[in-house]
This record gives sequence, structure tokens and C-alpha cells, in this order.
Amino acid sequence: MTSNTVEKKQNKAEKLCCFLLSLLPIIFFLGNGVGNSLVIIIDILFLFILIRNKEISFLNDFTFYLLIIFWLILIGNLIISINIENSLGRSVGFVRFILLVFALKYFLQFKKIKLKEFIFKTWLFFFIIILFDLIFEIIFGFNTLGFSSYMPGRLSGFFNQELKIGHLFLSFFLINLSIILYFKSSSSQFNNRLIKNFNNNHLFFLILLFILISFFIGERSNFIRCIIMSILFFIIVSKEWVKIIKFVIISFLITTIFLMSSKNYHWRYWQAFLKPLISNPVKFVKNSYYGSHYKTAIQVFENNRLYGVGLKNYRIEVQKDKYTKLSSIHPHQVHFEILSELGIIGYLFFISFVFISILRSFLSFKNTKDYFVLSSMLYFITILLPILPSGSFFTSFGATVFWINYAFMTSSRKTQNLNE
Repeated sequence: MTSNTVEKKQNKAEKLCCFLLSLLPIIFFLGNGVGNSLVIIIDILFLFILIRNKEISFLNDFTFYLLIIFWLILIGNLIISINIENSLGRSVGFVRFILLVFALKYFLQFKKIKLKEFIFKTWLFFFIIILFDLIFEIIFGFNTLGFSSYMPGRLSGFFNQELKIGHLFLSFFLINLSIILYFKSSSSQFNNRLIKNFNNNHLFFLILLFILISFFIGERSNFIRCIIMSILFFIIVSKEWVKIIKFVIISFLITTIFLMSSKNYHWRYWQAFLKPLISNPVKFVKNSYYGSHYKTAIQVFENNRLYGVGLKNYRIEVQKDKYTKLSSIHPHQVHFEILSELGIIGYLFFISFVFISILRSFLSFKNTKDYFVLSSMLYFITILLPILPSGSFFTSFGATVFWINYAFMTSSRKTQNLNE
């Protein structure tokens, strides 16, 4: 086989892998099975590329070894879980996320900048479509495909009856804002006039729009995360304190106006959430729907302190007579989920992993001022906030968007000032 033929095969594999990575933000609209299949194909292609290009050393990275240790802890936990068969797929299958992280990192740091920018352009295109669809649903009560939420005060978007569009929106809105900032500051051939002229005023109004859309999506915990991420991102990137104060005030006023003027949102955010929370925070959490799950998760942990019950076995354990009967299959909070399923040993490593990752990313951002590192680090921190409800950490959808953000968080490049 000639060197020309080998190079063409390498290029085809790289382009195909790049194309599949570009589909990640929308693939779960087609279901978890399709999403998992895509991730596995990306992993296989990525390994093929590394072997063909003789670049296995790319995996010789501190982050890779940290994730491998975490995976080995999951494998070790599998052996002593209360139901090995139930935990097997989730424990062994975690390796696909490790490879996904490095497949994405490979293209983010890739010498062929056109492939990386293809991913960015495609993600931005998909995100604009999702934004338009959500705005359409806000106005008409159903989205562009005719889907509507079964729950008042919630949006469904392209997920139809699965109300998780807020999680997807939260996972990608700052990444796409960073993509805009990347094209604004880079020497890319992407000469869109709006992006090239992007400045702090545009940043101000765009983030306000994101907060407003997150409010209308109606996922309260993700709305809180969105506000935290948005304010911190704007403070760090803008550095214009007058605009920062205006931003906070206007954000508060706009959301308050919509909260008071809509019966559904007034009930959802004020009557059922803020009013009882302000009145008695401890009592509110304790007596809430999520509080009952937290209490049960603590009971599961207390009965299985050292190793937990094993991944995906919480749903089996809580069916025992000693627990209050619940319909949920996970504790709805990432810290309680890990404590109950991995025990104190798994949780201590996880917390160590979290602090090491945040510290390394903070130092990376401090040195490079990379907006991608900043946006994903803010997501990483807010998604792991205690008390706030969350989806299951290890499910296909939640884990995929989490580890996509982790890939950006641990990859960096130098950026220019927004106003340059």
C-alpha cells in the first residue's frame, strides 16, 4: 500500500470522526440508543486514527490516567455490588466516555484547524435551530414539529415528552457563546460580519436572552445554574462593572415581570418554589419531592457505607421494605447518587477528582484566558452543586453532555480580549 493511499485513509477517518463529533449536540433527540452507538463509533474511529498516525502517546496525559483510575474504581465496585448483572453495562461501559473526552480533545488541539472549525460551525448552527425552536414554543405553545409539553410552565423542545431540553440547553449555551468569541478573535476564514463585530454589548444582550429562555424552559434547578454561569461568565469576560451591575438588575427585573405576569410560571417559580424556600429553607427541602429522595439516598448510604450498592442498583435497593416506597430510580442529586451507589470510597475519589480537575482548569484559564475552559468549568462546577436537584450522573444523556464539557474544560488555547 502506497503512502498516498494510507494518507487518504487517515484523512477519511479523521473527517468521518470530525463529522460524527459535530452531531453530538443533537443526536440524543433520536434516543439514547442512537446516542450511545454514535459515541462508540467515535471511540473506535479515534483509536483507529491514533494507531494509524502512530499517536498513541496522545493518551499519555494526566487527565487520561485520572479517568482510568476512576474507571477502575467502578470496575472494582462492580465486583462487590449487590447486583453485578445490573451494574455491568454502566461500570464497564464508562470507558466510552474516557475515549470520547480524548477524541474531542484531539480535534480541539488538532493541527488541521478546518476540522475543528467545522465542529464549531455545526454546533453553532444546531444551537441556533434549538434556540429558534424554543422561542417558537414560547410564543405558540408548541414547537416547530408540533410537540408541546404535558406540564404547564415547562418547554419540551425537540425532546417531545421527555422534559430534558433545559439540561441540553445548559450544557451547550456557554460553549456556543465561546464559539462566537473564538471566531471573533481568531484569524479564521469564517468572516461572518455579525460575529466579527461582536462586542460586550452583544454579549450583554445574548446572555440576557439565554437567561430568559432558561426561565421559560421551566427547569428550576437548571435555571438557577444558568443564572450563576451567566453572571460569572459575564463578570470574567466583560470586566465592565457598570454593565455587570446593569446585567444583574435587568436579569432580575425581566424574570420578575414574566414570573408575575404568567399564572403557570408564577405558580411554578414563586408559589411552589421561592416562597416556601424563603419562608423555611430546611423545612422546604425536607418536605419537598426531592427531599424525600435525598432522605432515602442517605438511608441507602448508611446501610452500605463503604462500597455503596453499585451502579444502577439504587433502584433495586429502595424496593426493600425498610425504605419508603418511591417511584424514582435515582436520588435526583449527584452527590447522594454517588454516595449511595459507590459508597465513601468511591465518593472520596470522586471529590478528589472534582477538586483536581477544577484546580487544573482554573490554572489553565488563568494562563490562557481560554473562553472554552471558562465556560465548561462553570458548567462543571454548577452541575455538581450540592442540594440542587439533578439528573442521574451516569445515564447516557447526562454523562455524555457532562464529559463533552469536561473535554473542553481540560483543553486550552490562548484567546484575545473581546474588544480587540
